[in-house]
Amino acid sequence: MDDILLDVQNLTHCFRLGRNRTLRALDGVSFQLRRGEIFGLVGESGSGKSTAAKCIMNILRPTAGKIRYLGVNTCDPGQFRSHRKLLQTSRQIIFQDSTSSLNPRMTVAEIIAEPMAIHRIRPSRGSLRAEAAFQLKCVGMDPSCLDKRPPELSGGQRQRTAIARALSMSPELLVADEPIASLDVSIQAQIINLFKHLQAEHGFTFLFIAHDLSVVRYLCDRVGVLFRGRLVEMGPAQEVFSHPLHPYTQALLSAVPIPDPRRERARRLLDLDEVPFDGGFPRPLCFTEGGHGMRRKNPVLYYGGKLLSFLLSVFFLSLAVFYASRLAPGDPLVSYYGERAEKMTVQERAQAEERLGLHQPIHVQYARWLQNALAGDFGISYKYKTDALSVIAARLPNTLLLGGTGFVLIFTGALALGAVCAWNEGNRLDRFLCRAGTAISCIPEFWLSLALILVFAVRLRWLPSGGAYSLGGGGPADRAAHLLLPLTVTVAGHLWYYAYMIRNRLLEEIRSDYVLLAKAKGLSRRKVLFRHCLRGAMPAYLSLMAISVPHILGGTYIVETVFSYPGIGALSYESARYQDYNLLMLLCVLTGGAVILCSILAQIVSERIDPRMRSGEPAEVTDHG
Repeated sequence: MDDILLDVQNLTHCFRLGRNRTLRALDGVSFQLRRGEIFGLVGESGSGKSTAAKCIMNILRPTAGKIRYLGVNTCDPGQFRSHRKLLQTSRQIIFQDSTSSLNPRMTVAEIIAEPMAIHRIRPSRGSLRAEAAFQLKCVGMDPSCLDKRPPELSGGQRQRTAIARALSMSPELLVADEPIASLDVSIQAQIINLFKHLQAEHGFTFLFIAHDLSVVRYLCDRVGVLFRGRLVEMGPAQEVFSHPLHPYTQALLSAVPIPDPRRERARRLLDLDEVPFDGGFPRPLCFTEGGHGMRRKNPVLYYGGKLLSFLLSVFFLSLAVFYASRLAPGDPLVSYYGERAEKMTVQERAQAEERLGLHQPIHVQYARWLQNALAGDFGISYKYKTDALSVIAARLPNTLLLGGTGFVLIFTGALALGAVCAWNEGNRLDRFLCRAGTAISCIPEFWLSLALILVFAVRLRWLPSGGAYSLGGGGPADRAAHLLLPLTVTVAGHLWYYAYMIRNRLLEEIRSDYVLLAKAKGLSRRKVLFRHCLRGAMPAYLSLMAISVPHILGGTYIVETVFSYPGIGALSYESARYQDYNLLMLLCVLTGGAVILCSILAQIVSERIDPRMRSGEPAEVTDHG
């Protein structure tokens, strides 16, 4: 039919809550919108109203069903791409929360003109600013507001700005998703009358979503009632309100206040629990496995999946490093034979390559290396002429001492510094720490290393310039003296970055409503910070620190090279420089495996600390009404 603008057929949408868990927000919803009519979609919170609006606007992709707009199936990606400009200009949406739907950094003029600028539509009034001023007048605002930003406007003015932005495209379909829910009663009346006036003047089709039945009865021509994702009743507004057929519609209407006190006291409210669930009336949806229920994950499957992910990641890492090292320019025989390799004949070189297994194709070399590695044999180091694992075992304690101590100091120091800055937000101490930390973190690690060597080792002669210990060994004091300068550079290069992250995260938590409520209940500032804010920031901080392991390890490698510190970092540089294949492979697999393992452990720890991330509970189910 030519008068049908929007045709929704069997619309279904499911939200994935996990690998085998879904929430069905819409279930077989069908309705049509005729040109020039106002169609109201009502229902309680969580009934699927907002989900339907987002599917119609292609913000969400429906799980099943069809949505035809002007004959175009918007659920078909091909048809959507072919008619993209038509669909994005002739359909507009107004969200419930005008504060979050308007960019606080843009002026009102920029907000209203942005859709026209995006689609390169020439304004009919000469300029984008003139068009924005005209649209403001249409919604009852003074053009003097053009240069203001959303935080300078009242709630009603922000919503009018959002309406003006939608009307600037002269849409045929306007979707309003509970546009008056967050406004005062007096402002609600103004916006409703504005909608009625604009619809009569421009003649656009209007999908009005609300849970206020009195507003829907006043404004809409037809009404559809949603409950638990299903459209349970639909018809002309006056007929639905005067003679509701469905028990849920009757229960909704019974809750509408009556201005007559005697009639209000005499009437009986219908309880949904008393309404018979028959005749196709849906029972409340619940979270279940495969879309109907929710169970705790099997620990064996959960940790088995993590282990499988770790093993696959290490496998692909080893494969990539093996091929990259073999294809890199250079001669590995020089690493093994030294200057003799340059004097070898062709026959001697072929025999040497065969002895080291370098004459075979790369994939055969990798298969042999992997088979030996699984048996615990990682080959010999070309440079050191001994088992690669023993070479790493000799250097590993030094790196663990430097990197482990640095990691602990960075973790605890950043947490303490971030808490101090958040506690003293805006005062002199906070400003001083922020500026000093930013300045120090901008200094390159190699430059800071050289500066410390020059001052404390060369000029003052207080500390050694490199190495891990003095000749002949040394006690704990000697090891600490050699460790002090490399450790200082490692900590200084990373400390403030993480301290600033925890500071900002704590400030976000401090400004949250639940923290303000805790203060109102009389909780002391110290308890609010440590009991609520720090606890809320810890999961994200733990994940960040775990992911930062490669960052800190990379800094340790630079420090070890500058200070001639006999650790894994310096060894990695030497193995890459001399193309010591076996040693380089083992180093990359060990360090890469450590990074992957830390990331997986961080996820597991976060799930244990933060209840929202636990696999057996819904992370955060928003209201899809």
